[in-house]
Amino acid sequence: MHIFYINGYAESGKDTFVTLVSAYCNVKNTSTIDNIKVLCKKYLGWDGAKDARGRKLLAAVKQASTEYNEGPIKAVRQDIDKSIATGVDILFIHVREVDQMLRMQKLYGGSTLEIQRDTVQSDSTETQFREDARNYVYDYTIDNNGPIESLDKYAQEFAVSFIN
Repeated sequence: MHIFYINGYAESGKDTFVTLVSAYCNVKNTSTIDNIKVLCKKYLGWDGAKDARGRKLLAAVKQASTEYNEGPIKAVRQDIDKSIATGVDILFIHVREVDQMLRMQKLYGGSTLEIQRDTVQSDSTETQFREDARNYVYDYTIDNNGPIESLDKYAQEFAVSFIN
């Protein structure tokens, strides 16, 4: 199994790319924010909207969980274990913070992946895509500036190159 820590601006096509790759191999898609979303919906009344208020709430709770006991990183370990047990070929882990990405890469191996799309840029609601993530040099970069057929071709080539 190969692990990819995936990043990119909101609406750059990260989930679309993962979905396309899943047509060619067994994929699991997870995020360091998944458990935080569940907690915020259940206990804090978050409505699931990814607007400025929602992003701010999620970022704050994730930061607190990270500082308290590295909760998001521990949750990823559970996803890795489940993925190994179920024969996943590629595990995509969405993570915004470069320091967390590098810590997980050191602990669990894997590679970093950025999805780039010129038509989307950071704005005031893109609070989680910090400067260090923008300037980080990723192991792999996928250019999502063409039609969906081009992204699908990249997805197929990507999947084939990482299937064991």
